[in-house]
Amino acid sequence: YFNKWIDGFKNIEMLDGNPGMPGSVYKITIVNGGQKAHIQKVTISDPPVQFSFYIENDVLLGHVDVQLSQDKNGYTILTNTVNFHGTNPFWNALMAMSNSSIKEGNQANFTRFKEFIENK
Repeated sequence: YFNKWIDGFKNIEMLDGNPGMPGSVYKITIVNGGQKAHIQKVTISDPPVQFSFYIENDVLLGHVDVQLSQDKNGYTILTNTVNFHGTNPFWNALMAMSNSSIKEGNQANFTRFKEFIENK
């Protein structure tokens, strides 16, 4: 289902732990202007209310927290906090310059996720 909401999603591989549980580790490959592999470690798993994970690759380190709730009409409210920084001063500077496009990409993915869970 990841390909339904993550732009450029190619595959996911379980590396360690119990699926979806805190401490579980995954290698996720995304192809979007070049192949990028991300290692993600789940920190909070409380479906369908919240999930959080650390993410790292050769360019960035970060943490993502997603909280889900419903409004009075039954529509999903998705709130996310994304904190990234580069793995060295060069990547930090590049990420600072690309901050708005990174946020737009994340927001587009989370919007597709929201639509996916509402239509499932």
